Parts: sequence; C-alpha cells; structure tokens
Amino acid sequence: MNHVSMFMDADHQYLVRLLDEVIAEKIDSQRAKNIFAIFSIHLEKHILLEDQILFPRFDEYIGLKKGMGPSVIAKRDHENILKLLDQVKQAFENYNLQKIHYAGHHLYRALTKHHEREGQIQYPLSNKFIPEDEWKSILFTIYGVKIYSILPTLQ
Repeated sequence: MNHVSMFMDADHQYLVRLLDEVIAEKIDSQRAKNIFAIFSIHLEKHILLEDQILFPRFDEYIGLKKGMGPSVIAKRDHENILKLLDQVKQAFENYNLQKIHYAGHHLYRALTKHHEREGQIQYPLSNKFIPEDEWKSILFTIYGVKIYSILPTLQ
C-alpha cells in the first residue's frame, strides 16, 4: 500500500494549490489573506506531522543516528519554509502586495523542491513501517478531523 505517499503527495498538492491562489490573487486582498490563513494553519500541521512523527519513525526504521540522514535536510527545509511563511505573513500585515508575491513565489519554490526530496525516499519507505490504520489515527491526531477520508477533496 502507498497510504503515506498518497496522503503526503495529495497534502503537498493541496498546500501548493492554496499558495498558488494566494499568489495569483491580485484584486481581492481579503480573499488572499483568508486563503493564506488556511494555508498557514495547514502547513504548520503538515510540518508538525513530519517533524514530530514521520521523520523520527523513519530515522528509527532505517537505523539512523540523530542528526544524520534525509530527515535532517527535510527539517532544515522546514526551518526555511517557516521563515518564508513568516515573511509572507508580515507582508500581509503591512499590506505589501509586492512582497506578498515575491515571498510567496520563494515559498512556492521551497515547498515544491522540499516535496520532491521527501517523495523520493521518506514517503515511500514510510509506507512499509506505518500500517494504514495507525496512519489514519496519526492524521486524526494532527489534523483533528478524519482528513484521510476527505483526501480526494484536498486535491
């Protein structure tokens, strides 16, 4: 089964689609701000899922010592992504449309590159050591809803 890969791929697509809407919005700044708020909350939960649950389990499964391997790179990506997220938040607070689009584009590229790396190793291997029922439970704990069952609507 590819339950972890399928969800994480769909979740990244959902996040990229939301961010794309924010960047593309040039007329209704309140709409862009509302979409960005949804994006921010979801992104923070996504990162929490990876940093607190998925990556430690991945590292344990493949026998990596703490501070080594692809999870370190992914966590570094997360730090960069969160800094870019903060820049976009600040741009919204200052109503700086140029910076919203500029920082938003950088955030978009960082998310896309980050997903490519995770999708090559971490997600496929995670399918092997996290049973689907446990995965659904983890997602419920992080997202607070049965997000797995609404997965098709995220895409």
